[in-house]
Amino acid sequence: MIRLFASFPKLIPLLAVFIFSCSLPIAISDDTDTDRGALLCFKSQISDPNGALRSWSNTSLDFCNWQGVSCNNTQTQIRVMGLNISSKGLSGSIPPCIGNLSSIASLDLSNNAFLGKIPAELGHLGQISYLNLSINSLEGHIPDELSLCSKLKVLSLCNNSLQGEIPPSLTQCTHLQQVVLCNNKLQGRIPTKFGMLHELKTLDLSNNALTGDIPPLLGSSPSFVYVDLGGNQLTGGIPEFLANSSSLQVLSLKQNNLTGGIPLALFNSSTLTTIYLNRNNLVGSIPPVTAIAAPLQFLSLALNKLRGGIPASLGNLSSLVRLSLAVNNLVGSIPGSLSELRKLERLILTYNNLSGPVPQSIFNMSSLQYLEMANNSLISQLPPDIEHSFRCGARSSRPTSLEFTSIRQVCAYLQ
Repeated sequence: MIRLFASFPKLIPLLAVFIFSCSLPIAISDDTDTDRGALLCFKSQISDPNGALRSWSNTSLDFCNWQGVSCNNTQTQIRVMGLNISSKGLSGSIPPCIGNLSSIASLDLSNNAFLGKIPAELGHLGQISYLNLSINSLEGHIPDELSLCSKLKVLSLCNNSLQGEIPPSLTQCTHLQQVVLCNNKLQGRIPTKFGMLHELKTLDLSNNALTGDIPPLLGSSPSFVYVDLGGNQLTGGIPEFLANSSSLQVLSLKQNNLTGGIPLALFNSSTLTTIYLNRNNLVGSIPPVTAIAAPLQFLSLALNKLRGGIPASLGNLSSLVRLSLAVNNLVGSIPGSLSELRKLERLILTYNNLSGPVPQSIFNMSSLQYLEMANNSLISQLPPDIEHSFRCGARSSRPTSLEFTSIRQVCAYLQ
């Protein structure tokens, strides 16, 4: 053999190429078999009472046609790139072998009945960009190993029973765009470095048991569009940076223990469309609106300790659809400028110390559908055609004045 190769030295590199090319399909086949085995392993360890995964079978070699499976079917290799088995009635613990799908980019197991812990093996999914385990019954901690998913863009673990702290290591996933951890039992502080994720657009940590202040570093993110920290136990004040954001559209801090005043710039933002600050311990007065074209549509300041009058400048919020100032310590009269809000559908002013006449122009607002003013000291004469203004049915009698509750109740009274 040595003498043969000595006679034909040019055959040696050709033989090496031949040997490599023969071994390549074997390696590719190994990866393909690993993916197929991971899927079959997953199925074997969960409960599928509806038979949603009946196509996942040992007798079917083409797993790319299995329910919920998508592949990058090329001439060189066949790998699982996506798995979407949302809303299939599946239950049991998520099998660790799911971590063997090393090329998967999208995994959606949402809206099932999975329980137990999130497997740490998900950290092996180095190519994953979308992970959705929301609406299950998962418990335990969020595994630190998820920080190894360096390409992760969307992480949704909402509506489970997860406990413990939010791992600060999650902020090592520098490409995160959406972090949705709402409706769990998470505790501790909000990781400060979320604000350093420059691609992060959505941060929803609502309805947990998070404590501490809102981290100042959240103001470092230039991309925030949606921030919901409501339904926690956060303390301290509303940071100025949230009011000065150049990208933020939705801000919900409701149902916390926030104190202090409302930042002056908050209602004058050029981007904010929704502000929910209800059910806190905010004090001081409602800041005036100085912006000419603030896009604010939904504003709730109810159930705080706000004092002073209702600023007439709220009438400058021309896009406003819903306004709730209920259950505060507001005094004075209702400004007639509120009737200039041509898109306003709901106006809720109950349980304050408002007094004086209700502007008759309020009753002429064609857009207004729901009006609550009970438990104040307001007086007014109802317009003769109030039932027509609020689309009431035919009346049998009408009052000349009333303790204002809601338009629905006014209509009921008139019928």
